[in-house]
Amino acid sequence: MKILSILFFLPLMSFAQFHRDEPRVAEYDFVMSRQNDDHLIWRFGGDKQRNLYHRGFAITNFGPNHIITEPPTDFLNTPSREYFFISDDFSKRDTYLWITDYNGSGRVSDFMETIMVFIPRINPVSVVEMEETLDVALPTGELVSFFKKYKTLDSHIMTEEPVDLNPDRTRRQNPPVSYHGDGLVIRSDAKGSDPRLVKSVKVMRVGQKSCTMDARLFWTQEGHPKFRFVEDQDVIKLIVKHCGKNFEI
Repeated sequence: MKILSILFFLPLMSFAQFHRDEPRVAEYDFVMSRQNDDHLIWRFGGDKQRNLYHRGFAITNFGPNHIITEPPTDFLNTPSREYFFISDDFSKRDTYLWITDYNGSGRVSDFMETIMVFIPRINPVSVVEMEETLDVALPTGELVSFFKKYKTLDSHIMTEEPVDLNPDRTRRQNPPVSYHGDGLVIRSDAKGSDPRLVKSVKVMRVGQKSCTMDARLFWTQEGHPKFRFVEDQDVIKLIVKHCGKNFEI
């Protein structure tokens, strides 16, 4: 699919179906972003023939608002929160949410990174641009909305608190974003590094105490980490084995 046709099609996506189990990352020769307006950033992988493979879309809040309390300055020194909704090549395996909180310091070490893998994965993430909101379909099929003007959440399924701007990096918290839906979340947190390469993750379900598990059970540990599972039932079976039947869905 060529660049012009894919860019025309993507803004119309809603409740699409997975195209494959795993992304064709071996075909990627480069990655790129494209922003058609002030609201969404589309991200792609591309091959040597300049064909583009959809990777996902990002919604970025630069403030000022109740989440980003400081007014924006220049690009590199502006605090921000980015939601990168990933369905790499419309694959089931690599479908998750990557959240980045940044305090505007100019240092990579100050990027607070969080990945949330939603189970079950029923559909790839998608977005519909409405008059006042950006309506996102999570992998679980649940809908969350963002105010288009502010890029802040307006949803009971997911809620957020302000970006932590504590000048002490050791005390600064990862993105305070919570999921209140009917599924499970496998959450990885890191400071200034890849959250797929941390030592442990938290498995979370509404009404249950979070369960800590070894991250290597879910993520491969090579240069380009991958989620290990395509089938949700294999993920749930592993979680129940370590965390108990209260995590069975």
